[in-house]
Amino acid sequence: MADLARGCYSSRPARRATLYVTELVDALARGGALTKEGSQVEATGTRTPGSLAAAIADRVEFLSAPGRGLLRAAALLGVDFSVSELAMVSGQGVGELMPVLDEAILAGVLRENDFALAFRHPLIRAALYEEMPAAVRAAWHRDAAQALARGGAPAERVARQLLPAFQGDSSAGVADEWMVQWLVDTGQRLVARAPGAAIPLLRRAVAAIPAGVAPHDLLACRLADALYKSGDAAGAAEVATGALEYVTRPDYLVDLHWTLTQCWAMEGRAEEALTALERALGGPLGRTRHRLLVLKARTLCMLGRLDTAGQVADEALRGATEAGDRWAIGWALGTMIFVQAMRGNSAQALPLFERALSVAETEPGLADLRLGLQINQAAVLANLDKYDVAIPAVVQARQMADEVGNLVRLGQAQSLLGELLFEAGRWDDALAEVDLVSNVSKDPSAECLDLGIAAKIRLHRGDQSAARHLSQAEEHAARLGDLVICALALAKSLEREQAGSAKEALAELMDGMLDTEEMEETAGLLAEATRLAMEVGDQRTAATLVERAESMAGDSDVPHHLAVAPHCRGLVDRDPDLLLAAAEHYAAAGRPLPRAQALEAAGAALAERGDLGGARTHFTSAYGIYSELGAEWDLARTQAKFRSYGIRRGPHARHRRADSGWGSLTPTETKVAGLVAEGMSNPQIAAHLFLSRRTVQTHVSHILAKLQLHSRTEIAREASRRGAELEQAS
Repeated sequence: MADLARGCYSSRPARRATLYVTELVDALARGGALTKEGSQVEATGTRTPGSLAAAIADRVEFLSAPGRGLLRAAALLGVDFSVSELAMVSGQGVGELMPVLDEAILAGVLRENDFALAFRHPLIRAALYEEMPAAVRAAWHRDAAQALARGGAPAERVARQLLPAFQGDSSAGVADEWMVQWLVDTGQRLVARAPGAAIPLLRRAVAAIPAGVAPHDLLACRLADALYKSGDAAGAAEVATGALEYVTRPDYLVDLHWTLTQCWAMEGRAEEALTALERALGGPLGRTRHRLLVLKARTLCMLGRLDTAGQVADEALRGATEAGDRWAIGWALGTMIFVQAMRGNSAQALPLFERALSVAETEPGLADLRLGLQINQAAVLANLDKYDVAIPAVVQARQMADEVGNLVRLGQAQSLLGELLFEAGRWDDALAEVDLVSNVSKDPSAECLDLGIAAKIRLHRGDQSAARHLSQAEEHAARLGDLVICALALAKSLEREQAGSAKEALAELMDGMLDTEEMEETAGLLAEATRLAMEVGDQRTAATLVERAESMAGDSDVPHHLAVAPHCRGLVDRDPDLLLAAAEHYAAAGRPLPRAQALEAAGAALAERGDLGGARTHFTSAYGIYSELGAEWDLARTQAKFRSYGIRRGPHARHRRADSGWGSLTPTETKVAGLVAEGMSNPQIAAHLFLSRRTVQTHVSHILAKLQLHSRTEIAREASRRGAELEQAS
């Protein structure tokens, strides 16, 4: 006991001790049961707490009665809580609370936590919470919910008090009148901000009120929406389908169709959803018809029918404007943005964002639209080659979706982030993003995008695991309808080319390309398709592709649009000047892979003209970019082409990265290791590198595995030994 006390009596060792030992020693000290002689500390009394709960109770006993009561109220709010919410729950003013809170802080029960307060340790809060009888806790939680609602607290904070109020309640078939009315008034906002918290409350209310009796039908709509946003598309479809059997009110019917259509789209049943919408539009919808028209336009977008989608969205916007329906106006504008972006008219889409956001920011029921707009705005910025703005924007949107529990938007943001990182040449980060194993809900197009990116990177790197991604993509691709997913098409084409069939590779790219209305999505296919067409001697197809590329460029000033036309024309005419011009545009766009491909083609064109010096220069440039990307297959091909022209003094062969040890770390993993060594947390590293927190965690896991380490402390220790390498990487 003396040795234990000696190790815990000073402040620094106390931070290393377990909570129980700390509480035990503090309890003995408060009771005067410790004496110190020289370097020895002895326990001289018999009053020793036998458990952590007893030790914590001993600490709390030293507080005044008002202090103990206030701490129990604080325990209802969680480990962290705001003083304003504690004032609402306790019914006291902030001024009245301050002396009691100061007492709790001095006693070591509470601590300051930025702009809030927190229990010094979660177990202290748990001990205080669990010492209250369950029935008392439940009643107090319900009272706390009402107090927070009266005080204007956020809906999700109120919901988190209501959830434990009814947990284990045997009266599940009885509606709590106050809770039901609160859900009627606040349910839409709650579903938008915390769908996971809304679901059990809505289930309870819907089960307790018969169908057709107000407000059952409204709450059933809210429940279906919450299930969809939380990622349970099957559950949402079941609730919506069942409610459509008896709901008659037009605005509720629209809400149910809205949820059901989105659920079916997640399952690849957009065509079926469109048929159901056509039937519903023929029914008595009154002044809500324009809302269903918005949904029809969105469904047409999912099917790639952009011209019709734009026309329907325009009609919906006119109807919504006449009706003064800001909700429908916001969604109609959001759909028109999506249409313009998919057509490749990103510059025309940007002004629409301002209109849509001005509506969404003032309408409580449009929180989901606001998230969608932020994600689409990041996509449009990337289409304009503004990756320095687009990547931070989508990271922010992804974090917001994660915080509110909107798994559908989380999945969309995650897929877009992976795509942008790939296009910008951050392949290791892109792989970490799209390879995340999670329960995030994604529609078939997002699944195909993720798998296509992963397969494409691994094919370029000569990694055989690409076949697994392509196989997984097949089941999702069957549900795409007329949509073209550039990343997947390129991956499937590259797989065929590596198998020795250039004709099949070309066929993969041409499948649906010339028929689709998605100009932006096909922009990335044109140069590769032109190269393959020339390789197999299909001059007619090559000429068609050049014509489409030149038409796409038009009067655009977007760098990658300006690059595609000279790239395709240069491949057909074997013109190195055009190919080098394309490479310059790709450099301005921040797209390294097509830049390397254009430089490689320019080198070949110069070699064919006998300019081996110029060819060597551009081959070397292309080789350098492929090396930075880790594109082993492209490196081998470039080396072989280099030699085929008799250019002997090419770049030295690049060594394949090791499988373990410091040399096996990717550039991003090296940076992450350095930031861990600086003491940064995963959220801080994510913000610093514009990555998601989950991606950073994936990198940390890879670092631990490659270095055969077991903790962040060991990473920091190893990184400190490699300071020079980390400085060079940063």
